[in-house]
Amino acid sequence: MTLGKAISLIGASTCERFCGEVHDIEQTGGMMTNDGKRRRTPGGVFFQLIKHDNKISDAYKKALFEVSETIVMQRAVKKKLKKRERKKSKSF
Repeated sequence: MTLGKAISLIGASTCERFCGEVHDIEQTGGMMTNDGKRRRTPGGVFFQLIKHDNKISDAYKKALFEVSETIVMQRAVKKKLKKRERKKSKSF
């Protein structure tokens, strides 16, 4: 997800509106993550607002938030390698 992709899909004026909303949210203490353990970054707030905006079509949301299979595979491999490293370090 990038701001550039958001601008190209939903337009600069809509993104500017969301930026204003992010500013207002940040001024009032921010937005917590779904589990309530930490605050979202301003970028996280921005994309959360997009996800929950009823004026943006599901097709645009899907295009903006979809992750390619390659990225999913890369993340899985990275996670597996980290797990192996943790196991190795515990066994010593």
